[in-house]
Amino acid sequence: DNFTTLSEKLSVLGKELLLDTLPSIIDGTCERIKQNDKDATYTYLIKREDEKLDLNNSCIDIVNKIKALCEIGPYLYLDNTEIKVFDAEVGENTKEEPGKIINIYKNGIGVATKDKELIIKRLQVPGKKVMDTRDFLNGIDKESLKNKYLK
Repeated sequence: DNFTTLSEKLSVLGKELLLDTLPSIIDGTCERIKQNDKDATYTYLIKREDEKLDLNNSCIDIVNKIKALCEIGPYLYLDNTEIKVFDAEVGENTKEEPGKIINIYKNGIGVATKDKELIIKRLQVPGKKVMDTRDFLNGIDKESLKNKYLK
């Protein structure tokens, strides 16, 4: 799941829970459990610098960040051009330097991370809509990407 799919699932569950619980709240028969402050969970506001992907992290951490921020698109730079990433998956182990583009697939771009290959599946370049990486690759010279670095 990513942020979008999880939000949709939770909204359905929340609706069902509300329909089950609301009658007992209205008639005063609902059992209430007092919560204490130490059970509360807090987070901080996401800043622009939090959206930048760090390819020196583990691949699974990067994929999870992409899933968490899929509504806004965390980003990387390719030749000083911001590339927003909307979907990616974990590939095979790699010993290449993090950030190096190591594979061009039919449906993705393989980039080295700290431990594995990050395969970018959906992205957005400036002035364009979010697209499958396949469509992006169809519009460029694929060979020009090989051995370049995403930062």
